[in-house]
Amino acid sequence: MAGIYIHIPFCRKACTYCDFHFSTRLVGIPSFVEALKKEIIARAPEWKFGVVETLYFGGGTPSVLSAKQLADIYQVLHNHYPLALKEWTFELNPDDGTEDQLRSLRDIGIDRLSVGFQSLRDDDLDWMGRTHRSAHIRSFPQKVKAAGFTNYTVDFIYGMPGMFVDEWLSQLQWAADENIPHMSLYALTVEQKTLLNHWIRKGRFAAPDESQQADEFLAADVFLEKHGFQHYEVSNYAKPGMEALHNSNYWYGEPYMGFGPSAHSFDGSQRRWNVANNAKYMRGLDGENDWFDYEVLSVEDRINEAVMLGLRTQKGIDLNRVAGIGGDQAVEALMKRVEESDHQGDLIFDEGFLVLDRGNWLYADGIASELFCGG
Repeated sequence: MAGIYIHIPFCRKACTYCDFHFSTRLVGIPSFVEALKKEIIARAPEWKFGVVETLYFGGGTPSVLSAKQLADIYQVLHNHYPLALKEWTFELNPDDGTEDQLRSLRDIGIDRLSVGFQSLRDDDLDWMGRTHRSAHIRSFPQKVKAAGFTNYTVDFIYGMPGMFVDEWLSQLQWAADENIPHMSLYALTVEQKTLLNHWIRKGRFAAPDESQQADEFLAADVFLEKHGFQHYEVSNYAKPGMEALHNSNYWYGEPYMGFGPSAHSFDGSQRRWNVANNAKYMRGLDGENDWFDYEVLSVEDRINEAVMLGLRTQKGIDLNRVAGIGGDQAVEALMKRVEESDHQGDLIFDEGFLVLDRGNWLYADGIASELFCGG
């Protein structure tokens, strides 16, 4: 199920914890949109994956674009790529979600929203630098329903300073009561080039408490399962049939193309990424400088990626995928590393998949590193 990702590198305000590529200089949006359309057209000959089944507008904050700009971008895609969309996801902030705005998105053809709630506590939202309030969040489910959306996901962040398990679960209870069909729950993480990292280094805040995060992760797992959610990837929970198709492309090794500054592409053996600089990206499309780079992945790289991503999912590592990359000997070598691992007892063989016990999902990346080949 091949997909396309569009990166919109603009936000109205910088969040304290975010290290995604973006600019707050919204005056640059019109020039960026023209450059983006130029890239989409120029790279059309690279598409060799059949029909495009998923489309994802992320960022940044895609909702800073006008409905006309969005429609123009879609039209260029429609004119140059074989679209047969099963899912079109669009990221936005709760304060961008007026009923009129949401209806305009639905009219364009967007059928899934990804909404950055992050927290129901206004103190947290202030601390994170978010532009919305809890009131925007609490009114959002009704607005989504009125606009005709039935498929959407919301983000929450756990491990916040001063938050305890009971209060964390009270936020999830509200979301469950509102029949929100999908949730992405992320641990507060300190990335190097963020204001949060600067504050911690200066002693203004303590680093996130890993024990607190583990408690809240496990509590959410139990709570949401009782409320009918499937925990199908480390950070993602869905009601049956509401899993994210586009993000599943990444986890299961499907090809995708990414357009816009910092966007990545993957064709099965080669990874490409655009420069994370708006001006260099636009100048590059005018032929003034290099604006992307790439790497050809080795067999070991591809196996290790299949291991890392597979362990983060409910399905587990697809051993047929590993065999398709490196042959039966690659599967035999992987199983030998499992036998030698300290986590052998946490890994279960299930009909061609190697599945990590869900109680250890919080440590999936570290466990995966023990199973990497060539290490």
